[in-house]
Amino acid sequence: MNNARRKILSCCLEMLRKAGTEEEIESAKAIIESILDEENDSRENTPESLQESDQYCKSEEASDDMESAVNALEDAISALEDNEDQSKSSIREAIEYLEGISGVH
Repeated sequence: MNNARRKILSCCLEMLRKAGTEEEIESAKAIIESILDEENDSRENTPESLQESDQYCKSEEASDDMESAVNALEDAISALEDNEDQSKSSIREAIEYLEGISGVH
């Protein structure tokens, strides 16, 4: 993952730490999905000779973490109306996934 995407995810992480409304959560989710698409596109264009590299593996792990974060945010949005505690728990889970990406803080 390049530094520009890491920086955007770090900003997104701050958004999630302060998020309280469905719009804020949806906005963060959309940003993560966009970065996920960019990361996947970048990895798909990696030459075969580099597909076993550490950088490639870290990219796959980052994509997995972003997918998990998106799923957690979808859960948070679903739970927002019915169960605020569950929604907050899902947001914390998404934050933990994003914090697991190297260079995102």
